[in-house]
Amino acid sequence: MARALIYLADLTHTGTITSADTFPLGIGCIAAHAKVALGDCVEFELFKCPDELNSALKSRRPDVIGFSNYVWNHELTMAFVDHVKRTWPHVVTVMGGPNISIDPVQRQEFLVRRPSIDFYIKWEGEFAFVALLCELLKAEFDIEQVKRCDPVIENLLFLREGDYVEGDDYRLRDLSQLISPYTTGTLDKFFLQGLRPLIETTRGCPYACTFCTDSHPHRSKVVRRSSSFFREELEYIASHMTSAADLMIADLNFGMFAHDLETARALREVIDRYGWPKTITGAPGKSHPERVLETVRIINGDGGALKFAASMQSTDPQVLQAISRKNLPLESLEPMMAERTADPNDKTEYFTELILALPGETRESHFRSLRDCVDRLNMNIINVHQLTLLEGTPMTLAEHRKRYELDVRHRVMVGCIGTYRIGDEEVSVAEIEEVVVGTRDMTLEEWLDCRVINLLIKIYIDRDFFIEIFGLMRRLGLSKLDLLNILKEEVIDRYPRLRRLIDRFINKSIEPLHLDRQDLINFTHHHKTVEKYAAGELGGNELLVHRAKAYLEHSEDLHLALRDAAKTYLARNGKLNDEVEAYVEDAIRFSRLRKFNPQNYQEPELRDRFSFDLVRAARKNFYVAPAEVRRDGSAEVRFFFTDQVKDEINYALAQWATTPEDEEAPGSPQEAQAQYNFGKLFHMSNLKVLSRAAEYLP
Repeated sequence: MARALIYLADLTHTGTITSADTFPLGIGCIAAHAKVALGDCVEFELFKCPDELNSALKSRRPDVIGFSNYVWNHELTMAFVDHVKRTWPHVVTVMGGPNISIDPVQRQEFLVRRPSIDFYIKWEGEFAFVALLCELLKAEFDIEQVKRCDPVIENLLFLREGDYVEGDDYRLRDLSQLISPYTTGTLDKFFLQGLRPLIETTRGCPYACTFCTDSHPHRSKVVRRSSSFFREELEYIASHMTSAADLMIADLNFGMFAHDLETARALREVIDRYGWPKTITGAPGKSHPERVLETVRIINGDGGALKFAASMQSTDPQVLQAISRKNLPLESLEPMMAERTADPNDKTEYFTELILALPGETRESHFRSLRDCVDRLNMNIINVHQLTLLEGTPMTLAEHRKRYELDVRHRVMVGCIGTYRIGDEEVSVAEIEEVVVGTRDMTLEEWLDCRVINLLIKIYIDRDFFIEIFGLMRRLGLSKLDLLNILKEEVIDRYPRLRRLIDRFINKSIEPLHLDRQDLINFTHHHKTVEKYAAGELGGNELLVHRAKAYLEHSEDLHLALRDAAKTYLARNGKLNDEVEAYVEDAIRFSRLRKFNPQNYQEPELRDRFSFDLVRAARKNFYVAPAEVRRDGSAEVRFFFTDQVKDEINYALAQWATTPEDEEAPGSPQEAQAQYNFGKLFHMSNLKVLSRAAEYLP
């Protein structure tokens, strides 16, 4: 018998950006395990890009085709599933992934509405897929014969003559039963596609947050890889890297387990040997903050590849209870965060994330959460996510929607739209997500007000980009958030360009929201609609793009508005005198000159004179009072990029951004792509290592 040809696809949209730009680890694990289990009986091909899959389907018909199902690729995936079934009704179609309800009744409805799917695999897929392939091989790919098999394969869902059939839940208890899709060469082709490697050292999560697809008790047991496994895998990945890319860790609580220290040491060895990865992203642990910080410091050494992260989602006790969440105690984090102010050589970034419009949250409680993160914990990266309802989570169930009166709108998921050739047709496809823009406790207007302060936090607080002023506020015992509120409420209107930027951000926050899901789907099926998204006329990541526009187009106004707000705030608190005012003026100019700016970073050096010793203040993270750094006279300072920083900048530009001279005319897809790319650069790069050095001239 000829070898069975198996296609596995973890598709990503490429119509505007490459939306899911990571290696397809999930299908890689399935293929690697199946090759070992079934040997020469099967041949696998793996796909990430729609065009590549379409070309393969035209050249060779598979016996089985499997697809991953996520919120960011479901409609694109279904377009291919339907095409395969129309073209070859006897080709076996299999789907798996978390984007399906946890409720059996809704799972049945999912399959009824999608008759092109022959089988669905819930939870983990490696063993279930191999078991299914074994039955298909025995039945010579007779779909109905396999569906009549008894007992039903664990983790398998399907319809049999209209009846819903669901296998028992199965959970892999020992990851050593699986081999690496990297070291077996299963994922080799993706090193040439500019994707970001994704690794997994543990599976499972002991927490039960209602907004998360890993909240089910079935996923609560944490299992891990051996240290030898991930050392070998990291070595393989690093030695095969061909482009600038960061590393993503798929673990759901990285850093909080004792064995994460072994992973950290392995990563540090790889960084020392290969100079890669320069940036590492992942989900932080929700307990043992001391161990999380130790993990970060082992990896970072004297660099800043990995953020110290303590995700909060909210700090309000009632909100946390409503979402079944347990946070790290603020009291345990405060002493650790105080150390960051005291260590000027620490390039580590300190990160948390919140979710806007959670059940039970008010505008006031959200602002309290911001204050806890910005002022009390002194975090320098605060990502505020919009609450989206994901299939596979408790929060999307009808009882939760009703209990908290969730005001839901539909929008195109950022970057998840495009026109693709599927078969011989050009098909426009978009992924639609449900966004919560209000609850019984928060109106739409309050939601928008929170969004504006969230943007200002990204512009001013993130990466300590304006620490020259905010360090002073902290030293004087004042609130950084209160300063931003003054800027928002009292100062922005003095700067028309900034006012227009904020108004545009508000409009772009409202514009993509639709009450009727089907109307939006119909709208996105037109090629012209896709072109508008590609050009940036519609859609996009509002926070990402407007932050980039603020830095690239409004740097001077950003600094002047902050100066005015700082003086107002200081005066209001009895802290403003001639010396402090002069310090603020010096600090604002110092801030502008040392910042990384893509539009002037190639200039050899910049110079200015200062009446305060801001070079010394920088060594204290600007946690100084003006009197402590007052000079007798002014001195000239030069600002320049060291060779090491130049290398970091070139790497960041290669990974995330086009250079300004590559941009096309306003309103073109190239300009929209460039704005998004620079937004990603500012969002993903450690800006603390991209600053100009400052030294006094003789």
